[in-house]
Amino acid sequence: MELLLDDRWAPITTEFGFVEAPLAVVSDGWCAWQNRLLAPAGKGVRSRAIVGELEVQLAALLPLSVVEARRVLMVPTRSAWTAVFANGHQGGDAAGLAFVARALGCRAVRVVNAPHVVVGGTVRRYGARMFELYGPEVPGQPLNTLRALSVANDGGRWRMDVSGSPLRGEDPAWLAAKSVRHRFLPAHLAAVLRSLGIDAFDASFYGSPGVLVERWGPPVPGYRERSLDEVQAEWGAVRRDGRTG
Repeated sequence: MELLLDDRWAPITTEFGFVEAPLAVVSDGWCAWQNRLLAPAGKGVRSRAIVGELEVQLAALLPLSVVEARRVLMVPTRSAWTAVFANGHQGGDAAGLAFVARALGCRAVRVVNAPHVVVGGTVRRYGARMFELYGPEVPGQPLNTLRALSVANDGGRWRMDVSGSPLRGEDPAWLAAKSVRHRFLPAHLAAVLRSLGIDAFDASFYGSPGVLVERWGPPVPGYRERSLDEVQAEWGAVRRDGRTG
């Protein structure tokens, strides 16, 4: 299965995204955007470089945040795209990159890749594969969506959603599969991403140093933090120490 770092860093690597612009442009634009939004509440963001392999950089996002993502990591890649990860306890909110694409006048991508996990007959983690491509301006589309493909388990039922024009990396035969859950497999998601020059699930695709953007100021009501092992244990997942939660 196509999973970044074998899913050891999920949910950080469950939902993430890419912006088609250099790291400095993305990080500077992100900080300016967030500071404008947060300033009226007496809050803001600060950034610092994180040097090391991808796992070292991802570790800077810990602990995970509930209610409000307090840390966002931007990582250069071996392409024109900059990767964006967040520290939400359920993964990132990469749909927000649609607004970044509009502000920077470029494209952005949302990626969701979650295995469906059933332990002892109980669903611990609902499966999903999602791809969304945003443009700087798409008339009639609030999120400026150019193309969207998704297959997700919605409370026990697999559902597929498709919109926009097909991309070069797609195969029409995918959508002809009898089973809904097999119409957009992890390999299909990887193929669409590669057609854009994104090897999302290959750790060697990511460079260094990255930029960590951290919020300062009081958190929102209900904010709390959770460890990565605590969240993964709820899925019955194989943890980074090799044990099963």
